[in-house]
Amino acid sequence: MGAAPLPPESALPGMLVDVDWLADHLDDPQVLVVDVTAFLLRTDTGVRAESGAGAFRAGHIPGAVFADLVDTFTTSEPVRFTALSSPAFARAAGGLGIDADVDVVVYDHGESEWATRLWWNLRLEGHDRVALLDGGLPAWRAAGHPLGTGDAQPVPRTFTARRRPELLADAAAVESATGAGVPVVNALDPDAYSGRTRPYGRPGHIPGSTNAFFRELYDEDRDHRLVPAEQARAVLAPTGILDSAAAPIAYCGGGIAATLVAFSAARLGRPDVAVYDGSMTEWVAQGRPLETTPDRPAPPRTLVRPDTRYDPHQHRDRPDTTGGIMYFIVVKFRVKPEAAEAWPEIVRDFTEATRAEPGNLWFDWSRSLEDPHEYVLVEAFADDDAAAAHVGSAHFATMREEFPQHLQSTPRIISRKIEGEGWDAMGELQVD
Repeated sequence: MGAAPLPPESALPGMLVDVDWLADHLDDPQVLVVDVTAFLLRTDTGVRAESGAGAFRAGHIPGAVFADLVDTFTTSEPVRFTALSSPAFARAAGGLGIDADVDVVVYDHGESEWATRLWWNLRLEGHDRVALLDGGLPAWRAAGHPLGTGDAQPVPRTFTARRRPELLADAAAVESATGAGVPVVNALDPDAYSGRTRPYGRPGHIPGSTNAFFRELYDEDRDHRLVPAEQARAVLAPTGILDSAAAPIAYCGGGIAATLVAFSAARLGRPDVAVYDGSMTEWVAQGRPLETTPDRPAPPRTLVRPDTRYDPHQHRDRPDTTGGIMYFIVVKFRVKPEAAEAWPEIVRDFTEATRAEPGNLWFDWSRSLEDPHEYVLVEAFADDDAAAAHVGSAHFATMREEFPQHLQSTPRIISRKIEGEGWDAMGELQVD
C-alpha cells in the first residue's frame, strides 16, 4: 500500500514534503504555510500547554501564518484540546486564509505532533490538500533557509467544512472497538502506557489497547525528520493498526500525539485511523477502567544526574536540603554548533534571574560528554507554587521567544515532583 492520495488538483507532491520543495514553492499563491507550534510542560498529574505565538514571532518560515492550537483551534469543553465544531473550525481556518483551492503545508518546532493535529483536523473537516513539512522548523534551519519574524498577515478566505465523522472517535466508540478486537493504539511513552508513571492522575492505559510511542516515528538526530517508511512500519505493525479489517483508533493524553500515529499510518496506506479526541484526559475524568502492565520491559533511559553522561564540573554546589518534596524541571535540547561554546553567556541573564527566584533551590546547565552540542538543564524548586511562578515569569517568557534561534532541536521539557531524601531524589530523574 502507498501513502494516502492527494486530490489531483493539488500541487503538493505528497502528504510529506521536504524543506527544499517548500523553499521552491514559498511564492506559489496556491501554497499556504502554517506554523502550528505549541509547547507542553509535563507534570505528574498531567500537562500544561503553552501557545507557540511568541516563538512564531521570534522566527518562522517566511510567509507562514500561525495556527494557535492552544487558544484558537481547540476548546477546553468538555476537556482540553477538544476539536472545534465544524462551523467554529471553518471560521478559524478561513481566518488563516484556507479555502478549497489552497494547498496547506503544516509544521511545528520539531516533534510534528502539533502539525499533524492540524493535518488531521483539516482532513476531519473535508480538506485533503494538506501536507506535513518533514522535520519542521529544525530541518528548515538546518538547511540554511531564512526565517521571518513578527506577526503573521493572513488574508482571510471562506472555508467550507464537510465533516467526516468516521475520523473522530469518542469513548463509546473506543469501548466498542476494544470489545470487537479492533486495534486501539496508545501513542504515549511506554512508562505512561504501562503504569510506571501516571501523567493523567491514574496509572495505566485503556484496556485492550496497544502501544506505539509517537517519538519513535521521528528522528531527532536527522533534524526531527520522520523515520523512513519501513522503520515507521516496524513501529506500527505490532499494534495491528496497518492491517485491521475495521478502522483502527489512536489515542494519547489529549488527542495531539495520536495524530502523528494517524499520519504515519496514512503514510503507509492506512488513511482511515480515527483519533479519540478526549483520550486519557477524558477517559480518566469519567472514571473509566484502566489496566497496567508494570512487568512490560522499561525503555532505556539516560540519567540526568551529572555523574553519568553529563559533565559534573559544570554544576555549582548544591544547597544542603533535607528530605521532603521538591519539584524538578528538566529540559533537554541541542544547540547549534556555532552557539555551543557561547551558550553559558547567551543564557547568563536568564540563569541569574532564575537563581534569584525565592523558591529556586538549584539551577544549572550540563553539557553532554558524548555530544558537545547537547545540553540538559535541571532546575529544582521548593514546591509546585515556586515552579509555577518560574514558568509564569517574564524572564521565562523571554527565554521562550529568544532562545529558539540558537537551538537545533525543540527543548524537551519534563517536570516531576519527587518525594525523597534531598538530592538523592535526583537519581530518579531520567529522560529518554
